[in-house]
Amino acid sequence: NIAHLGDVFIATSVIPVLKSAYPDCKIGFICGSWAKEIVQHPMIDQIYFVDHWKVNRSNLSIFKKVIHYLRTKKKAIKQIKQEQYDVAVDLYYYFPNTIHLFYKAKIPIRIAYSSGGFKPFLTHFLDWKNEDKHVSLYHAELLKFLPIEKGCFSKLQSIIDEKLLPKSKSQEDYVIFHIGAGDSNKEWSEDKWKELADKMLSKGYKIVFTGKGYHENKKISAIIGIKKNCLNYCDKLNYLITEMVKINILYATNEMEGT
Repeated sequence: NIAHLGDVFIATSVIPVLKSAYPDCKIGFICGSWAKEIVQHPMIDQIYFVDHWKVNRSNLSIFKKVIHYLRTKKKAIKQIKQEQYDVAVDLYYYFPNTIHLFYKAKIPIRIAYSSGGFKPFLTHFLDWKNEDKHVSLYHAELLKFLPIEKGCFSKLQSIIDEKLLPKSKSQEDYVIFHIGAGDSNKEWSEDKWKELADKMLSKGYKIVFTGKGYHENKKISAIIGIKKNCLNYCDKLNYLITEMVKINILYATNEMEGT
């Protein structure tokens, strides 16, 4: 999954399923370099970086983004060829994807949704349909092309390396609300965030809001208002990772339709 952080984090939910079905398998993960820290986990053996120009949010010109993308793609293909993987699954159902990369790397079984393009390069595919379910369940559907026992799918859960979280005596439970979106059309309204926050606060959780930039900081401040047990960590993500200890992540993204 070469999209942004939220997409990559949710995509890691298939890793425990695969490890449960095939304990001795070797797993490689392709992502953008911006998602490096998310996929650094004992269950993932190799990480390959492909920075596609369309999802690259750096300050490079579009020309330099394209050149950088071609270089990272070429390098990843060379590295992946050497490992001789048996199966490749692309977990992003929009453009861009890594389907053509799978083909160039000569991976024999190539699985993905056809909605992101490059369908002719797939050996197995599904037609994506918008349904009222969590994104991770779309990922699970792709794994059903493989001989995996039904019970293994109970392991479907995003992963995070616990070594990133320092030890502490604190046992407080936090909920993280990441309110931002790359496209403003995907953003939830302040009223919906307030409603969700009230539900979590009523259950005894503390809420940590994350985001980036002036716009999201202003929105977080408006959502919090006079609420207690809410922390604004906009533009402080690195600090959050080093300071938070026990995190129960109810991943309240802007794409949790029907949740």
